[in-house]
Parts: sequence; structure tokens; C-alpha cells
Amino acid sequence: MKKILSVLIVLSLLTATVFAASPVISGNFGYGYLFNFDGTSQAYNALGDSGNTNSGYLYLKTSTDYVDVDLRASTVRAGIEATGTLKLSELINNVFETELPVTLNAYVGNQSPSAKDTFAYTRPGSGDDEISLNADRADMPIGLSIAYNNLVTVNAYANIIGTESISGKAGLVEVLATPVDGVNLQVAYGISQNQDMLQTKAGENLGYLSDFQTAALVDIASLANLDFSLDVSGYMEANLAHFTDTLVAKGAVTGGYDAFGLYAEYTYKAKDAYTDSDTYAGHTLYFGGSYDIASEKAPLTLGVGTSIKNLSTSATVGASAYADTTIGGVEFYTEVGVDDFTDVKTGYVCVASAISF
Repeated sequence: MKKILSVLIVLSLLTATVFAASPVISGNFGYGYLFNFDGTSQAYNALGDSGNTNSGYLYLKTSTDYVDVDLRASTVRAGIEATGTLKLSELINNVFETELPVTLNAYVGNQSPSAKDTFAYTRPGSGDDEISLNADRADMPIGLSIAYNNLVTVNAYANIIGTESISGKAGLVEVLATPVDGVNLQVAYGISQNQDMLQTKAGENLGYLSDFQTAALVDIASLANLDFSLDVSGYMEANLAHFTDTLVAKGAVTGGYDAFGLYAEYTYKAKDAYTDSDTYAGHTLYFGGSYDIASEKAPLTLGVGTSIKNLSTSATVGASAYADTTIGGVEFYTEVGVDDFTDVKTGYVCVASAISF
């Protein structure tokens, strides 16, 4: 019932955009492959709109003055994900000839909670799709956003019907704030939607309990009027009922001067924060840099990175190098790396491309 209702509403919004005057259509398409030195390979899109997804994707967006409709298709996902956005404040302002002091948007469909995954944390080395409270797209089909200028935005997402995997209702509330230019803050609280959180401590059911996230980013260069870029950011997520067992904490420093960029990142993930493998548990350091070669026809970015994982036990060292360029509106990305220098089979080659329009 929930899925049928969501689809019908999104289709209604899509019809409204198609027949509206001069709708704007944009989107992007990408695909990639990961070739591992152990002889395996897999579809791996390194240029996805929501971070490193495990396949190719097609993303289309059509917009009018009052409605946005987003369509997403993936090679490994069944069907098409759709999100409809009704610009309530624009509609109210026009109908009642007024000017609301806030911006209101209503959502329905397979939206991704907290799409601004780098609003308050830069994630330069780990590359995780952060600020999501482990919520899957389809688990919270209804949402509302209230924004006041560029100072604060409140996002609320809910499942008021329940899902096949959850006997009950779920919700997520998130606050994004910019109290002063150069400082971004994020706080989120909700019910975990991640199935993996159910079996994370020797078979003990941790349940869909209260999850809490917070992040902060400070643009030191902007605040201090520096002639080079310098950001410091931090991030924390945990299930409040099992804090030490599920804690994820991160800190990053990023900066650059002219065409050069540098970063350093520290991450800690409790063992029970992930159930599929212990690989990601423990303390990890990331270091890296990049260099941009300016060109009107084919701008090129070259980068390198190093990771030191499992610092508290048997540390493993890995490294990677990549090249990213755009030619004729098509982006091409290539990366070569190894996750553990002591095991050549952990090496890989990644290739990907994307088109935006």
C-alpha cells in the first residue's frame, strides 16, 4: 500500500511537470568497473551522485516553478526510484500573493534522507556516504523541509505506515545550521533502518533504537581571511542504547594552495558498527594530495592517497593514485591501488565515466 501510494503521488507530480510551461530537464549518467588483482571484477561506479555506488546509474530531474521530480535507475536495483518535491512556499506565495519568511518543501517517494552528505563533514579519505542515519531510500517515503534563509534547515522524514521489515513506524529529524559564514553544523536523530544493526553483538538483537549523529565543519580560511583553503571537520554517529558498541567517529583536515590540495583523516569504527566484516573496524588514518592541471578542453586532476588501517592491531598499509579529466562534457576517471602492500591480490584498477546534461 505504501509503495502504491508513493508511486501514484510521484506520477501525479511528474504529469504536472510534463504539462507545465517550459519544464527544465537535467541529469547525469555514469558507469564503471572495478578489476581486482585476485581475478574478480564488478560493476563499480566511482562517480555516482551519492558517492561510490556499486553499479552504473541514470539520474534525471525535471523542474518547474512548483514541482521537482527526480528519477534514478541502477543496473542492480529493481525498478526506478522516484522522488517528487512540491515547492509549498512558492505555491503559497503565488496563490495568496504573499511572501513567506521560510522556504517549505514537501517530499514523497524514495528520497535519500539527508542528501547533503558533505554539508558538515568533508570525508576526504574514507569516502563514505555520511549523514544518513543508515536509512535506506525506500524506508521513509514522506518528508518535509523548512528553511530560513541560509541560517537553518530542518528536514523531517517518516514512514507512517511501516515497512515489510519493521513492524511499526520510523522517522528521522535533521537540523542543518550555518550560524556564521564558515561554520556548518549538523545534528540528526532517528530510528535506524539498517538491517545489519539487528545482529551486531553475538546474535543479540540491538533493535531499531535511537540513533544520533552530529557533525561540524569550520572553514578556517574564510574566518581568518587566509590566502589558501583550510577546513577542519568532525563527525560522530552511534546508537544511543549501545554507544560504545556502535560508535563511528571521524575527523578531517583539508586544505590547498593554488592547484595543490592535501588532506588527512582519522576514523574510528567500533566492531559492532558493521556486521558483514571486521575489515572496517578499528582505527584508520588517511593521507592524500591532488594537483589540478587547468585546461579549457581537458582539465586534469591527478591525486594520490595512503591508508593505514587497523592501527591498534596488525596495521595494513595501502595506497592509490588516480586521474580525473573531462573531455567534451564526458568525465573519465581511472584509479590504481592496493589495499594491503603485503598481499598483491588486494590490488585493483577502477575505471569510470559520467555524462552530465
